[in-house]
Amino acid sequence: KFDRVMKVLSFDPKIRHNVFDLTRMIFMNRKLEALELLDELLKNGDHPLQIIGGMLWAWRNARNKMPFVKFTQGLVAFQEADFNIKRSQLKNEYALEVLVVKLCSS
Repeated sequence: KFDRVMKVLSFDPKIRHNVFDLTRMIFMNRKLEALELLDELLKNGDHPLQIIGGMLWAWRNARNKMPFVKFTQGLVAFQEADFNIKRSQLKNEYALEVLVVKLCSS
């Protein structure tokens, strides 16, 4: 009876990923998925410095779960990405992509 007078709407809930999902992919060394999540975050309007800040927070909290060399190499990669973003050495997206690849590879 209601079909004649009402319109049925259905919502397809889309999961909104965040920077912590991105760092999970990085810690699992899943480069492709991490890069896809990074692209999604950037397309959804997340600011590159917010993304790098969240990634750094997660990286620092995981320092006891990884070898010291990997941790310090990651910090250097963060510093390079931050420099590249703030000094416009690379496009923000490229600087973050390079960072993700370095963190997955270290």
